[in-house]
Amino acid sequence: MPSSISSSEHTTAAAAPGGLTVLARGFVLTLLLLIAATELLVRTQVLPQDTRAGHLELLRTSDHADAAFGDSHVARGFAAQGSFVNLAYPSENIEDMFAKVRLHFAHHAPGRVIIQADPHLFAAYRVFAPARSNSPAHAPLLHMTADRHRPQLNAYWQAFVEGVGTLHSKVQQTANGALLSEGDFAALPDRMQTFEARMRLQNHALAHPDAVAAAQDRYLDMITFLTERGADLCMISFPVTQDYLTASSADTAAGHATAISFFRQTAAQSGARFIDARAQVVPDRLFRDVDHLNTAGAKAVYDSLIRQCFDR
Repeated sequence: MPSSISSSEHTTAAAAPGGLTVLARGFVLTLLLLIAATELLVRTQVLPQDTRAGHLELLRTSDHADAAFGDSHVARGFAAQGSFVNLAYPSENIEDMFAKVRLHFAHHAPGRVIIQADPHLFAAYRVFAPARSNSPAHAPLLHMTADRHRPQLNAYWQAFVEGVGTLHSKVQQTANGALLSEGDFAALPDRMQTFEARMRLQNHALAHPDAVAAAQDRYLDMITFLTERGADLCMISFPVTQDYLTASSADTAAGHATAISFFRQTAAQSGARFIDARAQVVPDRLFRDVDHLNTAGAKAVYDSLIRQCFDR
């Protein structure tokens, strides 16, 4: 009897590691399959629609004399066509813009050039943002581990499932570099429109005066670089919704009126033209959110901006 019990216990103990091994192997296999599927998703669905990669390739290969520079207000709001190329990209600051200007016009003279002149370029989150590299990032062994994609993996899978096996980008990258997107600000309830405007303005309030002064000096350096090379230069403060404009006009502490005065003075001193398009009447349905034009809006204002800028 004791020997029988001993034998049973020995058999159970021997079987347990085998069971754990099977579970461990199953876990590792599942993990490997998930990694492989995610990498395949990134390579086949995300990379072909990666606007940053396409943008950097356009910056590298373009020799257009007519070009626009700025952040998302320009990238989404200037539907470049014909001789114009849109070299703006979301979240870029003055240092990014200046670096691109120098790079793009290193070997050929500028023609008609549009430079963003929006007050939020002097907001703290833009002034203190580190400058970006304009060189294509080195491709890692697994694209899913890249800084640009790693935080978005869950969102990629969710969009892929919702798209029933296809990941549809919400951004249309045109051949001339614009990053157009849909959206209808007018569809929001009135209270939400007002709330969105106030929240965005809080983020867009100007930084400490010393930081703003330093950023303005760099902006002047960029304008001087272009004018000394003979650019036909136009500085544009891009359209925003009436809610945003009302909020920025009412909140003097945000400093937007001071920034607009700086742009006007800079244009007058440099011989450039300054267009304050913030107050130009654009229906809310032509905005994707409180301060970005949607695809229809960018196309609707294009001809008007070109005429205001360059029809002397």
